[in-house]
Amino acid sequence: MGKAGKFLKFLAGTAVIGLLGAHFITGYTVEDVLNMKKEERDPTYTPQKDIEEKIHKAVKNREEEVTIVNKEWYQDSQVWDQVRKIAHNAVLEEPELFWAEIRTGYNFLGGTKEEQDEKYKDEITFSLSYQDESEVQRKQEEIDKAAQEFLSDLPANLSDWEKAKWVHDKLITWITYEENEEEDNGNLYGALVLRKCVCNGYCMAYEYLMNELEIPCDTIVGYTSELAKEINDSSIYSMMSSHAWNVVTIEENGQKKSFYVDVTWDDRDKKDAQGKDYIVNNWFGVMPEDMEKAERLSDMEGYEGDDAGEFQEDCNYYVRNGYVLQGYQTEAAKNAFQKQIQEGNNVLTLRWTNQEDYEAGFASLIDNGEIHTILQELGVVRETVEYEEKNILDFRNLYMMNIYL
Repeated sequence: MGKAGKFLKFLAGTAVIGLLGAHFITGYTVEDVLNMKKEERDPTYTPQKDIEEKIHKAVKNREEEVTIVNKEWYQDSQVWDQVRKIAHNAVLEEPELFWAEIRTGYNFLGGTKEEQDEKYKDEITFSLSYQDESEVQRKQEEIDKAAQEFLSDLPANLSDWEKAKWVHDKLITWITYEENEEEDNGNLYGALVLRKCVCNGYCMAYEYLMNELEIPCDTIVGYTSELAKEINDSSIYSMMSSHAWNVVTIEENGQKKSFYVDVTWDDRDKKDAQGKDYIVNNWFGVMPEDMEKAERLSDMEGYEGDDAGEFQEDCNYYVRNGYVLQGYQTEAAKNAFQKQIQEGNNVLTLRWTNQEDYEAGFASLIDNGEIHTILQELGVVRETVEYEEKNILDFRNLYMMNIYL
């Protein structure tokens, strides 16, 4: 065989290795492998990745529409019910795709899930729109500059959990929640550069910054409040109460640990008497059962990102810092508040494990005014204190209390 023949043989072998990736398949000829479906060649290839790949290809080519056709593979994996969310996440979970927007009529108000399942049982077409290419590079440069500024004062020697917490806290001071009609209201540029956005922007910014710190982070899309129950019962599908939050994965002691973070709901857009933003940590290190209690659901069940580990309660802000009380003891509350004040917190917070203890703690601290005595003993003088009402859904179901200094 001449040099040319050997070269062609080498290319064929290289092509096979490239197709197989790290998953070497024996017993197949080159022709067999080339004729295989991608999911057969690569054991890690899934229906979800198949849909994401189609969306990413369409976005890369700036196509105006992309149609996902139902097929047996999707049905076997029960992925077709989630195809709309997977497609939207394919764009939302890539903060760098801030310039692309994906829409579909699948989730309109008033239609039942059964009606829409019938209408879209064979295929779903998504509409794609894009910002002008001439603007994208400029905006990306501004994003990079803003991210560099944001991370410039990150303290040294923080653990990954502490870095995740630091980014969460600073984003609260960086962004103002605002709903408007601007094209960047729900994306990375709106969050980091314009510094005003809705929940999508918060999530994109948090994910982008965490990725800059090489900490795995993804975005989860779901629903909130009472409407979540209706959606879970399949009575309606509506985007009116849609919401997004992040899932973070860190490694501690050789173990992957995952937890939820919702910067949007921790951003109260309120300042103390010194003009400092109130930093709330109710939604840092949240567990799946907490999301359910607060009636936040995602129909992307089991989808927590490619790097997800086990959800570990010791990643929760309250658990890790010892702010969860068993029963109510004045001294325990005082010790928790003292630690928070020493750390410079302007929001004092506690959590209980059950409704009875929560009610008792609230009655003692707020109704009976014990908080004033504790603050005086800690050298904090306040004529009045502001707190969240205990009948607010999140606080009632999760037994949390916030007191604003």
